[in-house]
Amino acid sequence: LLMDNSTSMIGRDMEVTNVRPALEGIRSAFEHDKLTEFLHEFKEGTMVSRKLGAAFAGLLYLSEKVGRGFGETVSIITFADDAEVLEIDGKPYITTSSGSKGVLNKLAGLIIENVVNRSGGATNMDSAIERAAEVIKKFPKGKRENPTMIVMLTDGFDTSQRVKEAVTEQFS
Repeated sequence: LLMDNSTSMIGRDMEVTNVRPALEGIRSAFEHDKLTEFLHEFKEGTMVSRKLGAAFAGLLYLSEKVGRGFGETVSIITFADDAEVLEIDGKPYITTSSGSKGVLNKLAGLIIENVVNRSGGATNMDSAIERAAEVIKKFPKGKRENPTMIVMLTDGFDTSQRVKEAVTEQFS
C-alpha cells in the first residue's frame, strides 16, 4: 500500500460523506491511542485533506481486508521526496495469518504518524514503486509467488515523471 504524503496532499478538498459504516469498521479493527483523535476529523459534511483521506482509506483497507485475517502479507510505503517503508518489529511487512491484533495496531499508529503528521515537498511515485519491488522480494518465500497487488493512494501529481519507467523496469 503506497501512500502519498507530499505537500499537494494537504489540500482540504475531500468532503466526508456516508462515513459511519467505515468509522465503525475502523474502530472495531484497531485499538490505538491516536486513532480517536484522528477519526474525530471525519464528521459528515466536513472537508478533510487528501492526506487524511489517504490515511483513512489505508486504515479502512486494513480493517476490511487484513483485519479479518485473510492471511495476507502487507507492506505500507509512504512517499514524497523519497519513499519510506514502515517497518513493524524490524520487518518491512506484516503477515496477517498470525492474527496478531497488536501488530495491526502498531501499523495503524505508523500510518497516522507517517502519513498524517509528516510531509515532504515532491511526489516521487517512482521511488515508491522501486521500494515496493524491493519489499516484495523480501516477502516470505510462499507469498512471493502469489499474485501481488499494489495500491497507490495519491492525488496523482507525479513530480519525478518517471513512474511509468519505474513500473516497466520493476514489474515488466
